[in-house]
Amino acid sequence: MNSYSILIVDDEMSVRSSIARDLKHDGYNVTLAESGEEALEKIQQSRFDLVLTDLIMENIGGIEVLQGVKKISPQTPVVIITAYGSIASAVEALRLGASDYLLKPCDRGELSIRIANCLKKLELERSLEEKKRELLASKAHYSTLAEISPVGIFRAKNNGDCFYVNKKWLEITGMALEKTYGRDWFDNIFPEDKARVAHEWEQTVKTGQPFKSEFRFQRGHGMTVWVFGQAVPE
Repeated sequence: MNSYSILIVDDEMSVRSSIARDLKHDGYNVTLAESGEEALEKIQQSRFDLVLTDLIMENIGGIEVLQGVKKISPQTPVVIITAYGSIASAVEALRLGASDYLLKPCDRGELSIRIANCLKKLELERSLEEKKRELLASKAHYSTLAEISPVGIFRAKNNGDCFYVNKKWLEITGMALEKTYGRDWFDNIFPEDKARVAHEWEQTVKTGQPFKSEFRFQRGHGMTVWVFGQAVPE
């Protein structure tokens, strides 16, 4: 089990101790704060996977703690607990980013489930962020390789419309970049090859089979260039 770090904020020692005992039993690392001020200091100094805070406390209450957590770490789930609950306070807390809202006295089993659900969602969000970073790094790597490639490279959508070509592709075909999007690149295929290539391309789009075709591009001043075009589904 991942040893998550949880900050418990409550100005009642008995409540803090009771919740801390239960969460430690569930395997969590627990830190206590007896006021909103102390909580804000601790979240400035340390990283927590979840914050559980009382709503009504002197000076700095749970809403201010919630806002402080979200300012520093927007992903960190915050669970609000209170003995003075109302629909209005619950709506306000959720609007400001609270992950959950519970009434005191908290049932041990219910609290355990709610916290586990919040942390499960946190793990999914962290995993998604990691995948996004990996994807961005992969795209940057692909873009670099494509731009320095000695061969022409293009990419198309599932419907067959082109949306990317590298510099070498432009050099080979002699086309302007704005003429490469969608199906406009067909306009520069040599007239005698155009119908055949268009048919082969449509078959690739429909069946998902690799595209392989030798044909000519018609460049300016009557020049032509032979190419061997290949494409495979991603």
